Amino acid sequence: MDAKNRLLAGLVIVLVVVVVALAVIPIGAPRPRPATAPIGEFSSARALVILRQIAAEPRPLGSPRARAARALICAQLARLGLRPHVQTAAIVSALSPRVAGTVHNVVGRLEGRDPTRAVLLMAHYDSVPSAPGAADDGSGVAALLEAARALRAGPAPRNDVIFLFTDGEERGLLGAQAFLRDDPWAFATGVVLNFDSPGSSSPLLMYETSAGNGLLVREYLAATQPYASSLMNEVSRRQPIVSDFRPFLARGAAGMSFGMLDGPAYNHTAYDSLAHFREAGLQNEGETALALARHFGALDLWSTQRPDAVYFDVIGGLAVAYPQSWATAFLVLAPALLANAIAIAVRRRLLTGAGLAWAALGTAVTLGVCLMAMGIVWTMYRTAYEERPWSDTGVVVSDWYRIGLVLVAAASYWPPTPCSCGGCASGISPRSPSPGGWSPAWPSASSLPAEATCSPGRSSAARWGLPAPPCSERARPSRAPACSSPLPARSPVSCS
Repeated sequence: MDAKNRLLAGLVIVLVVVVVALAVIPIGAPRPRPATAPIGEFSSARALVILRQIAAEPRPLGSPRARAARALICAQLARLGLRPHVQTAAIVSALSPRVAGTVHNVVGRLEGRDPTRAVLLMAHYDSVPSAPGAADDGSGVAALLEAARALRAGPAPRNDVIFLFTDGEERGLLGAQAFLRDDPWAFATGVVLNFDSPGSSSPLLMYETSAGNGLLVREYLAATQPYASSLMNEVSRRQPIVSDFRPFLARGAAGMSFGMLDGPAYNHTAYDSLAHFREAGLQNEGETALALARHFGALDLWSTQRPDAVYFDVIGGLAVAYPQSWATAFLVLAPALLANAIAIAVRRRLLTGAGLAWAALGTAVTLGVCLMAMGIVWTMYRTAYEERPWSDTGVVVSDWYRIGLVLVAAASYWPPTPCSCGGCASGISPRSPSPGGWSPAWPSASSLPAEATCSPGRSSAARWGLPAPPCSERARPSRAPACSSPLPARSPVSCS
């Protein structure tokens, strides 16, 4: 390898390291704000006062700690003049007919000036018996209460803003089902924003959205600094783990689900406590909730359905979004560009037939190994989270173990690029043909038909060389019937 090729190879390595670092490091994530922050802004210090009271001990459905948390939420909403009421209902879980319970949802409303349909912000206040639930979902409750205070301190929004704190989520999404079944306010909701964190740190990620999300994604990107990817949405909807957002999706509601995802090994264990929770994540969660409440609170929410989008954040608030229909154009363009590059290389005698054959063989082997590795990792991941063996034993699955699995899968995805002349990243030598070289563009181009057809939302993953979960589709929920009137009046119910 001569000096020129060494320099080129070094620059490529540096570029890859920089791009990976920029993709992993949450540049621009907000820092915690003190209790002295302006009253119209979100303060993690103020929210942390509430979180310390809520997450002091586990608060499973029907427990004294759950009653104490409910009383705290009611008192906070009443102090803000949101006239909270407690919705009490007996419900059987749609996930399992063997699971049932009596839930006590807390609901408050900030009335709008000229409402179209309501903005619903939701978090659940119960936890599993084995966890104090600082992240899952005490952080969501504290963030929404502080966001409600900041929202109340400013001008009234155009639309009604409903704050829903559900009960019994951990037992089978009982509270969300009860709200949808019995509360008339559910039918006047234009957009649902769910805050539920299975992790204890990281920026707040928008990891799941409803079908027909083009408008929602566009407005989300415009309202706040985004941390989101349509690949996360494709992964999330294939997960066995569910949240209160799922019953709303089943009803055809429009919305998005947010949460911190780093540190999921602590989820549903005694380690989901304040000692392992990062305040910066709470600041990001609250700022996002407040920004979205204000933004969607000013929009016309009578019609929110638009064609689905492919989207991903890049760096420092910059994000890319385009219609999923463009995936078909990329499907045609990428193989065409690859074929053109091969034709030029052959015409200039930079690539031989033998080299092309080796490249095809290398691509087939690489894709086979990638699919096998991802299948194994995906099966292990689903099984671990489906069974959750550590929930009852207190065993924590290390994040380093998760990272190791991901690195193994990622390493199997990237094809080696040997060149007989050395140094050429594409496998095409500038001096002589390389029978052993192949191009990393092959996996992206070869996998485009499958991923663009099966999961357009993750179509950017192949072009950026990111591993994606296996293709499997589920039927999308039917749309909810249109609401022909604003939020119905509700007679106040005692909040006790």
